[in-house]
Amino acid sequence: MNRHNSKRPQLWHACAALLLGAALAPSAQASFVGSRVALAGNDSINWGQLGASEAGVASPAAVNSVGGATATVSNSGGAMMRFDDDGSAFAGNFALGDQLLSNFMAAGTLTIDFLNPVAKVGAQLMSFDYGAFTGVIEVFDSANLLLESYAIEGLSSDAQDNSALFLGVSRNAADIDRVSFSVRGTAQGNLDFALNRVDFNQDGGTGTGPTPVPEPSSSALLGAALLAFYGSRRKQR
Repeated sequence: MNRHNSKRPQLWHACAALLLGAALAPSAQASFVGSRVALAGNDSINWGQLGASEAGVASPAAVNSVGGATATVSNSGGAMMRFDDDGSAFAGNFALGDQLLSNFMAAGTLTIDFLNPVAKVGAQLMSFDYGAFTGVIEVFDSANLLLESYAIEGLSSDAQDNSALFLGVSRNAADIDRVSFSVRGTAQGNLDFALNRVDFNQDGGTGTGPTPVPEPSSSALLGAALLAFYGSRRKQR
């Protein structure tokens, strides 16, 4: 056997090991969550800390959670504004008295950047245009990679009955560095919206669920790894 061919079994072993490692590596599982109860957050950010109802809020603004976590909230369109769903300055379909943050008069995306990544996050939102609209939630990792994006239809009204659309994401690893909320497809084309309390969980998605089942692509990689290993054994004989 020449020197070139003598290295082939080692190359086969290396390829098999790489494929096997990729096949068995845990993949982050995620799901959309459509209610605050189902999200089961263990911490939250309340917007009352940013001022009284109808107060302007500079963007970005530092906020703290009830549990002491640190985050930053910003509006891609400019400044923000505080409201309470009290039926006077603001009447929506949040729960009566909910403390809200909005992009009023500066339509843009509201983004919460967490100092420490979270596994679950969600909030209710409504369009300032009463009627049908589409709410959008997007979550990103620390490298600014989009992890998940969901666009869900909702309805805005002045019912104050806690029926506002809830948008949440749950992942099996705490890799959500920031979350963004926005609206589109509103009744009159107005992109102003309000957001109530943001619930989140920094570790609830880690190790609390069943062992992930390999996806089809992972199964294919596992098969390729086994074939590569078997081929390497045959070539050594």
